[in-house]
Amino acid sequence: MLKLHEILFSPINDLSRERFIKNYSNLSLFDKKYINRKIISDKLSPIFLEYLIKKNLESTFDKKGLDNIIFQAQRFKIQNLQIIKEVIYLNELFKKENLHPVFLKGVAIINEYKDLSLRPMVDIDILFEEDEIFKAYDILKKNDYIELRFESLSKRNLLEFSKNVHHLPELIGNSNISIELHHRVTQKYDFKKCPISKSIFSDSIQIDFFGDKINIPSI
Repeated sequence: MLKLHEILFSPINDLSRERFIKNYSNLSLFDKKYINRKIISDKLSPIFLEYLIKKNLESTFDKKGLDNIIFQAQRFKIQNLQIIKEVIYLNELFKKENLHPVFLKGVAIINEYKDLSLRPMVDIDILFEEDEIFKAYDILKKNDYIELRFESLSKRNLLEFSKNVHHLPELIGNSNISIELHHRVTQKYDFKKCPISKSIFSDSIQIDFFGDKINIPSI
């Protein structure tokens, strides 16, 4: 198990090429397949592929396993490019309506990565003040975004929904990227009143985001 963990954490610990080859060659076929599955299931392919190329270790993996890693890493890069395009569109849409979105999670930190695929993103999370979130939701609905998991909810039902969770029902547009509008950051079963949402709004910063300006939480 120790060897498995050392292999999986090798990109983070910058494991030497010699140590990686020694550990990997001593694994059973079952453990090697486990490593490949774990890389894919935990979305580690971008950082793992970068490490394998850097250490000239591509030939260590069987062709099918390496092909799966390359495919997922490329897919994440394409997905992230689509999300970047969607963020710019959403930001302009909200700014036209004088709303003040704060983009969270992957979108907020993607600029820190030299390779877009290194931080896989699957959706877009946006924080709004409570007096803006329902207007933002309505704007998306008017621009052909639809509910992902729920039937269309009335304003009253949305209010009830928001009392139990920290975001409104997810929406998707033509890009099929999930959009979550948050009225708080932490979940309600963790904190009755979110301890950080207010400070995120007051301390948010504006960054250059691929030619546009967006708001994100400050460090």
